[in-house]
Amino acid sequence: MLGDEFSKIEDKYELAKVYAMAFDLENLGKISLEIDKFWRGRIMTESDLEFVVENEKAVDLHMQDYVEKCMSDFWIYAFDGSLREMIVDGGHCLEYFYELKRKKILSKDVVNYARNRFEEIGWICKSSLYLSSLYLSLLENFNDACFCGNLDGIEEYFEKISIFSEGSAIKGPCRQS
Repeated sequence: MLGDEFSKIEDKYELAKVYAMAFDLENLGKISLEIDKFWRGRIMTESDLEFVVENEKAVDLHMQDYVEKCMSDFWIYAFDGSLREMIVDGGHCLEYFYELKRKKILSKDVVNYARNRFEEIGWICKSSLYLSSLYLSLLENFNDACFCGNLDGIEEYFEKISIFSEGSAIKGPCRQS
């Protein structure tokens, strides 16, 4: 690699790591554009590629911490069973991450990480929703109504469960007579 130019790009990567660690997205965006501009049109050697991958992984790790910080409120939704609120806020958050990717502040790997974390939190949110005592009580009443052949009870509890679970398909356990 070209000695003086290499030391400048090395310094830029070090700055990028510092900005990423501090979650200074404005400066990280600027330095990322400078780094991108430097590499555009250049042929990379294998050692150049290793250097880039190593430094970008370090920046990505800090940005994953940023994603975790941004998504910390979603855990509250998950354990409350507030799936609707989580989806609305999560959608805005993911749009924000995609915008940061477009500006070359977040890498594709970090955006994928954010999407996967969002799905994990959503799964926990759904699990806590279905394991809540209210849901289990409604499901038990629905099963009892089915077992007794109480059509009014079946309809009533099915409607309550549908409202509670936001229209998700419901399948209760079968009872043997």
